[in-house]
Amino acid sequence: VARFINGRLLHSERYAEPREIHFERAVARDWLHAGVNSAAIEPDRVYISPGDGVVLSLILKSMGFVR
Repeated sequence: VARFINGRLLHSERYAEPREIHFERAVARDWLHAGVNSAAIEPDRVYISPGDGVVLSLILKSMGFVR
């Protein structure tokens, strides 16, 4: 799973098995804007259901910025 702040890669990590993950990292001030900022995640692999072709990856419970 790759994590991005305003389009810049913050961290990338692979997980060998399904589990609950809590991810929190400091972001350099120069990566942030005075107004709107964006946080994004990109899974590195997905599961495609053989029965109906539905693409599954991860469950995101919450995401955002804290001070």
